Order: sequence, then structure tokens, then C-alpha cells
Amino acid sequence: MTTGHSILWEDAVIGDDLFHVVPDRDPVCAGHYLALPRAMHRSLAEVPQEHTLDLEDLSARLFGRASWAFFERGNAAFCTSTNGPVFAHAHLVAMQDFDQRQVALLISQLPHATRVRSLADALGSVSDRHEYLVAGVSGDWWAVSPFASKVKRYIRSLLQECRVS
Repeated sequence: MTTGHSILWEDAVIGDDLFHVVPDRDPVCAGHYLALPRAMHRSLAEVPQEHTLDLEDLSARLFGRASWAFFERGNAAFCTSTNGPVFAHAHLVAMQDFDQRQVALLISQLPHATRVRSLADALGSVSDRHEYLVAGVSGDWWAVSPFASKVKRYIRSLLQECRVS
């Protein structure tokens, strides 16, 4: 990897043998992190399904009892602004400043959105060959395929619309 992608090897704020979580360098809000598998994958849909529970657990440990959201645009470049490598990563976002019901409603209204029971079900329902979005808020999960929007722009726009005053 190039030096410009050193975030892939930064010290984790929390991690285990399978995943590590680092602060996002250009956060959309306070409490924005990236969750990355320690092994190279093009998407989290490539990660063995039994490991997705580990990712959910790690995310819950990071935020404790606080609400959080999960977004992964599978098969997308790591850093689209620099045409970076395709490397699996999820955006984890603290939800204390946002209307979670509104966020969930807007995700559910995306074209091709399918509600599923868990992160594992969402990742199991998408193709690891096409761009997709997996999103979760407060235990509700969706798989959206196809999804070609830039995920960080989508998250920023979504949260801006759902910010509570």
C-alpha cells in the first residue's frame, strides 16, 4: 500500500484479531469511525459470515449503550477522492445528535432497499461483485443493491437532514 493509505495500519481505538476501528480522518460528525478487517477484502460481503457477529460486537463495544449507525458501500474504493484501492471498510457513526427513526425511514425508502434481520443477513444478500450499501441503525438493517452513490456524501446528506436541534 502507499503511504497515503496509512490509515489502514493506524493504531486502533478498539480491535481484535479480525477487525480494527480507527477514527475517520474526515468525519461527517463527532463519533465517526472506520471499521476495517485485518485481512484484505474488496467488500465485507467477502468476509466469512461467522465473522460479522464479531464486527457487530466490536461496534457495540465501541459505543457502549449509545446508539450508532453502520454504513458500508461494498466494492467501493477506500478513498474515492484519491482513487484509492478497493478495500472493505464500514463507517460507524454515533447517533446522539440525529433522529434515528428519520434516518431509518430514509434508508428504507432508497430504491432497491430490502430490510433484513442482521448484518450477517444483509451481507449475505448482496453480491460481492457489485457496489452495494449495507446500513444499520438501532438494530434495523438494510441491504441496498445496486448502490452507486458515494457513501460519505450520502451519510453526510442523510445526517444533515436528520440532525436534531
